[in-house]
Amino acid sequence: MIRSYLKIAWRNLRRNPLFPSVNILGLAIGLTGFIVMLLYLNYEKSYDTWHADLRRVYKIGMEDRESILWDGRTQAPLASFLKQSYPKVQAATRISSTGTSDFEMLIDANGKKAYQRGMIEVDSLFFTVFPYEFVYGDARTALQVPDAVVLEESLCRSYFGNTNPVGQPVSIYGGWFKGTVTGVIKSPATPSVLNARILMRSPNEKPNNHWQNFSYETYVKLLEPVEGHLLAADINGIYRQSLLSKEELQKGRPEKDEDIAYFAEKLADLHTHPRSGGSNLPVVNILLVLAASLLVAGAVNFSNLALADAFRRAGEVGIRKVLGSARIQLFGQFMTDVALQVLFALLLAVVFVLVTIPWFQSQFNVRLSFFQPGISVFYFQMGICLLCTILIAGAYPALLLSGLNPVRVFKGNLVDGKAGFSFRNALTVFQFVLSGFFIICSLVIFRQVAFMQSKDKGFSDEQVLRIQATQPTRDRNFETTRQKLLAVPGITEVAKTSAVPGDALMDTSSIGMRWKDAVVKMNEVKVSREYFSLIGATLSEGRWFDGRHADEHTRSAIINEAAAKNMGIASPIGEIVHFPHCDTVPVQIIGVVKDFNIR
Repeated sequence: MIRSYLKIAWRNLRRNPLFPSVNILGLAIGLTGFIVMLLYLNYEKSYDTWHADLRRVYKIGMEDRESILWDGRTQAPLASFLKQSYPKVQAATRISSTGTSDFEMLIDANGKKAYQRGMIEVDSLFFTVFPYEFVYGDARTALQVPDAVVLEESLCRSYFGNTNPVGQPVSIYGGWFKGTVTGVIKSPATPSVLNARILMRSPNEKPNNHWQNFSYETYVKLLEPVEGHLLAADINGIYRQSLLSKEELQKGRPEKDEDIAYFAEKLADLHTHPRSGGSNLPVVNILLVLAASLLVAGAVNFSNLALADAFRRAGEVGIRKVLGSARIQLFGQFMTDVALQVLFALLLAVVFVLVTIPWFQSQFNVRLSFFQPGISVFYFQMGICLLCTILIAGAYPALLLSGLNPVRVFKGNLVDGKAGFSFRNALTVFQFVLSGFFIICSLVIFRQVAFMQSKDKGFSDEQVLRIQATQPTRDRNFETTRQKLLAVPGITEVAKTSAVPGDALMDTSSIGMRWKDAVVKMNEVKVSREYFSLIGATLSEGRWFDGRHADEHTRSAIINEAAAKNMGIASPIGEIVHFPHCDTVPVQIIGVVKDFNIR
């Protein structure tokens, strides 16, 4: 019987291609958007699922009692302290939180030089928490020497081919760090929040007694998974009982330790639900809802066209009923027609997806594939989606056609009463409402983009070129580099900054600024004295940076008008502020710049 249904469905497609072609194209467009968004959603949720102990690994962050987050940065000795003092901790490690994994670093190895991303400074216990699989070397010894460098497999191949590189020298930061390859790890099957491609034993790894150093990310692996708030409560209790009573550990701390509290985030939630920072998941969910709405619109359009085509096939229904066909058989036949068209739409959508995925991946920096890890979940989701699409598109037309009275069909009175036409009108209204919704959304997006393009940003970005520099060039060799660039005809000014306006990967430090009794969370940006004149910023009061007011006991800062307002400083010039969780050096405000947009 199924074979007969398929043959009849195929014959109808060949004899009357107009309606089916429109239906298939509409569904294919809707399915294309839905498939891409569903792949993207599963990609976002797949972060760190390669980790066998994913549910037992936590990142420890720090905040003060006023809930000012420090973006997950903690003190240097916290990892070793937790391993020694908290019995539930199986392993702990610390990672330098300088943000180097997002920036390109010059790597020189085997006679080849190239800028690479994904470099992370780690301690010797990193692999006890993150169990990467080794191609060459041994996880137990790879990070035991001070100059150890562990490479990710694909990056290693670009420098050393298929040979074993263990023992080979590697130069990083343009020679600032010189190490030796001690291991090669396999590329994880799924993406990771760490984006580890080059693991370097931290050259700044010092004895674990520097409680004033808030520049590390701390990760712990527990014996058993627990809720994050329970883990944080335990850590805070142990921290106060074990450390605050030791006078020698309180010396030199920039702030009272009773003001500090820790929180714990599951590694499984770091990408999708981070406590500090942003996540792509809300945007992906919105796009998925829009794509699903587009697919529903295509299915409703399919249903409307099928109803319009029902009058043409009414005679067929009448004859088959006279010959003894049951309603369930006719329903099955029409649902087979719909399923076949949906299948063709799916095949066309797959072609569209394969064509558009390369562009999508380049724009959003993701790796999407029909064969990515954990793809079985995607196929299950698509199966449910196709079933719902078939039901939405074909259930009502099939019920209507299979229920036609043959006597009324031959008399030309197809539908009994107004119910059928009322439901069809409702489908038409729904389709127009959904189309209007998409049109309105498109207009809103267009106006928003036009507004962003025309709005005064508060600075000038015309004729300004950005050159991404390595840390040594930016910090130690800047003046030499600046003079060389100024010698180039056409270059009138050169400045340096840790945060370029508009860059999603800005190297900003989210810190607490204290003035009197007020502490406000701020984004700190490091700039040279030429920066503000180069971008054409406007000084509201005070002065710009210059080299004539150096003071070895204080630092200078320029804040914007929003910062002064948030802190409640009426006359900020000359005021002294502190960064309590960084160091004890006071900072004098020398100027206020008018607000300009950086994001």
